[in-house]
Amino acid sequence: RANDEILSVNGRRVHINEDLMWELSNNQNQDRRLDFKVKNNGEVRTFSVLPKEEDGNSSYGLLLRTEKNSALATFKNAFYRTGFYSRVVINSFINLVRGKLSFSDVSGPVGIVSEIGSAVEDVRETGWEGFVNLLYLAILLTINLGVFNLLPIPALDGGRILFVLIELIRRKPIPVEKEAIVHFIGFALLILLSVLIAFQDVFKLFG
Repeated sequence: RANDEILSVNGRRVHINEDLMWELSNNQNQDRRLDFKVKNNGEVRTFSVLPKEEDGNSSYGLLLRTEKNSALATFKNAFYRTGFYSRVVINSFINLVRGKLSFSDVSGPVGIVSEIGSAVEDVRETGWEGFVNLLYLAILLTINLGVFNLLPIPALDGGRILFVLIELIRRKPIPVEKEAIVHFIGFALLILLSVLIAFQDVFKLFG
């Protein structure tokens, strides 16, 4: 109904519109019912629906609206959006490992600069709307780098955290020489991966 506040979908709390769209996108085969909990004028209702896409409209007839919020609500919104995009980054990495995403879907510094250039061109053409999109891109890149840096991969901060946890479990330090070798191998592999991705980005630009 109009003015319904969606509280949760399939038990997942809906804090921002992206949470809802995430659940809908995971139901693309239209073979899974969605359990909604909504609130309207203080009344909480629960119901189960089987979404059906009509005329290629993936919004399933939902009209999402964002209300003007206070300063505190804005900070909460930023917090939830950061968590959402962090989940997107982690999910993308998992899909890459599982083979659901191909290596060609990965971009490095060259591809990132190309995307930023395109976003800047949009700013010149569309003004404020393009500037907002540019800010979203900057935010996504920042979150992407932050999450990737915390992955348990040698040579990254996440790798160092992993070694600290191992030392806590073993209750004795890992030899510095052995840890240095592991980090060196991890760093070399990251450099190799970066070079391969850079070549791929160049081929995408001129291919």
